[in-house]
Parts: sequence; structure tokens; C-alpha cells
Amino acid sequence: MQRTIPGVLTCCPAHGFMQQDCPDQGAGVLVTVDRDKGLAQKLADELGDMLFKYRKEFWVNLPDAAEAIRLAMLPSDKPFAISDGGDNIGAGTPGDGTALLREVLRQGVDSAFVQIRDAEAVNKAVESSVGVTVTLDIGGKSDPIYGPPVTVTGKVGIISDNKRSVRIDVNGIAILINSDRYGPNSLSRPHAMGIYPEKFRMSLCKGGFAFRPVYPPDKFKYIMAETPGYASTDLKQFNYTKIRRPIYPLDEM
Repeated sequence: MQRTIPGVLTCCPAHGFMQQDCPDQGAGVLVTVDRDKGLAQKLADELGDMLFKYRKEFWVNLPDAAEAIRLAMLPSDKPFAISDGGDNIGAGTPGDGTALLREVLRQGVDSAFVQIRDAEAVNKAVESSVGVTVTLDIGGKSDPIYGPPVTVTGKVGIISDNKRSVRIDVNGIAILINSDRYGPNSLSRPHAMGIYPEKFRMSLCKGGFAFRPVYPPDKFKYIMAETPGYASTDLKQFNYTKIRRPIYPLDEM
């Protein structure tokens, strides 16, 4: 619905962050008008009622890590970019979640690009040299919710000039391990390490939507995965103690 009302400058929802635990948790509405508080309140109530009315339509059930990888293995005319929703670096997560990587290995994926943060694994790989086969425990070290680490055996492909990143090749899977967090909204580091996502069957992206400009829809298909982590949409894993109840979707309303 779109309409123009004299004196109304903005009228929009403020969805908030459902993972936070605070008394003011929940969706809201922001209305800005020219000196008419009554009109602002009327429109805020109208939009707020609309949000609540369609609350169940807003909710999206996402595939877990296993299902997301299974879907990306189906025949496709384009490679997949898979959103690691629980380990969304843009939301402040550590970037070392292993749920999707574990499924890539378990399901025998033959072509994938994986980027993950693990300074310890980088240091161990750097002690070797390019072309050497190494065994590393990767990721899952920041918090139990992001683990456990995944053990991989592969060949050291490239070591960055500053020795802060290393590429490990494992049977068609290119694992880019970084000492620091690198969001998926830039491909400068993967390219520097000889990795071009369009050449792989799937890419695991530690973000929600920010990666899409560099994984455009004319070249990639998207899968949003519900993975463990502080940014996850699986609210059952959070122990809320401060929010006001009842609240949807934790409570049936």
C-alpha cells in the first residue's frame, strides 16, 4: 500500500533485532509529521496493527545446514551462494562457525568455496609450505555454539604475503582460512588467493544479505540457511530473561 498524506514525512516499520534480550524487544513504528502528534499516533497505530495482523506471514522457516547443502547439490544452471545466517559477520558474529562446512564434508560435496576465521589454523598451515598436505582442526573455537572444530586434510594452495590467510584445497573444496574476520561483501581477498566463487558449485557466505552485490542474481542462486549462532533465526537456542512476555513467535498469539 502506498499513499501520500499532506504533512507526513516518513512512516515506516522498525523491526528491531529478535536475538537481543532487553525489555524493549519487539517491532515498532517510526512516523515523522509536521506538528501533528495526533496524526502521527494514528498512523503509527495503523501500521503497528498491520504488522501484528500479518505477523505469521512475516515469519520464514529456513533450512538447517544439512538441508541447505542438500538443496545446493541439486542440478542447477547457476552456482549457489548460501547464507550462514547464524554466523553473520555483519551482525557481529565471530566468523568461525562450522555447521555448513561440516555438512559440505559429510555430504561429499565435490566443489565448494568456504571462508572461515581461525588464526590458530592459519599459523599451523604457515609453518608448512605451498604444496604440502596438512591436517588442521578448523573453526568452532570462539564459542561452543559455533563448534566443534572440523578436522580437514588438504594441500596448502596459497599463503598470503602477510601470512594472515591461507588456502587449503580438499578434493575440490577451496577453504580460505583467515586470521581476521572478513565479511562476504567483498571478493578482493578470495581473488587474491586465486578463488573465484562462480567456478564452484556453492559458496558459503557468512552474512545475511550483504554478500548479494558481489554474488549477483544473474550469476548465482541463493539459499538462506538457519545455522547455529548469535545471529540465528532459531530463537529456541536463546535463553531470554529480560524481554516482556508474551511475545511472538516465542508465544502463541
